[in-house]
Amino acid sequence: MDSVLLVTDSYRPNYDGMATSIKGIATALRDLGKPVTVVWISPGPTDDRTDYDDEGIKVIRCSFTRPSFRLPMHGINESRRILHAVLAEGKPTHVWVRWPIYAVALARYFKNTPFVYVVGNSHPVSILGAITGLAASDTPRRAKLAYLYLVSGKWEKEILEACSRTVVFSRDGLAQFQERHGGLSSKVAVVYPGITKKQIAAPAFPVAQTWLKREWGIPDHRKLIMYVGHMGGAKVASLWEAIALLRRRDESISEKQWHVMFVGPGADPPSFRKRASKLGVADSVTYCGVQKELLGAYYSGAWAHVLPSHVESFGYVLVEAAVCSAPSIAFSADGKRTRVAADDIIVDNQTGLLAKPATAEGLANAIEKALSWSEEERERIGMNAREHVLGKFSWDRFVKEVLAFSEE
Repeated sequence: MDSVLLVTDSYRPNYDGMATSIKGIATALRDLGKPVTVVWISPGPTDDRTDYDDEGIKVIRCSFTRPSFRLPMHGINESRRILHAVLAEGKPTHVWVRWPIYAVALARYFKNTPFVYVVGNSHPVSILGAITGLAASDTPRRAKLAYLYLVSGKWEKEILEACSRTVVFSRDGLAQFQERHGGLSSKVAVVYPGITKKQIAAPAFPVAQTWLKREWGIPDHRKLIMYVGHMGGAKVASLWEAIALLRRRDESISEKQWHVMFVGPGADPPSFRKRASKLGVADSVTYCGVQKELLGAYYSGAWAHVLPSHVESFGYVLVEAAVCSAPSIAFSADGKRTRVAADDIIVDNQTGLLAKPATAEGLANAIEKALSWSEEERERIGMNAREHVLGKFSWDRFVKEVLAFSEE
């Protein structure tokens, strides 16, 4: 019987995109009757291994110590050691890798082990996006990321040459590989990921909206614009700039018609309030912290959800919001500065809005357009979004397509 080994650097209870995708893939494989093992490798305080069962999915949790001064080769060598031990215990039919360092280890040291590289987009592009999101004064981190950018480009070519297939999540992701690797990109295919619907319980829009306003003391007449994600980086900066533009445009209006809610980790409440006060929007924004258990209610209570990313490997929050019947606003990919999958998720003006150009002004214009919707129009677009993503994104379909690639 076919068996699949998934190699990753994140798994639940983490809630990041990597953990979400691996859990979705593993669950779909299990439901197809395929024995599946997740090898979760990441740095830790000690060299350690723990084997356990997660709802019928075998998980091997491996950690390795990181020296105070480290180079990328340390992670490659440690993953080589761990993978050698795991593969010696049994030869899986398929190996899928969800992180570049571990794919490099397979490419270099396990040449007789075919593998599929599963990645949202080109890793160097992600690193470049991280660099642009840093302050100019953050010289140490910028230098470190610049080095990783150069190294990861070589790694990516090495992986493409060795793997049987590379799977990306969007058309823009495919374009990135075509631009960077020419003929090697013939091994790259777009396979859309899925969504784990049962993880998101969402009440109806009117109920959720009323509850959120009462919970956070927001005036009843305001429409809620929801941001879900980390509070750091360039995407939040774009949103703050757009909020400042909206405030200036509303100076002649005594009562603002909108309120922005920030949901996610990474913010210091005093610093958040200080930033809001400096922009003159302290009464129009709320930081809600992390809301794992109630996330569905936050999505479904939003008039619109916004993801202002310039670089994003996929953007699961767009799909999650749509499952909760919330329209989303996101930047459209431009093949230059903005490399995102929003165009694969949002049908402009039908299931949400694609902000063009990908600037604070473009984002502010899109938010204003959403605010102009009637309640009936907002409900229609939200329902369209739900139907669209449930029909397009499926982990069951994803694993069947990738299994077919593995067998070519």
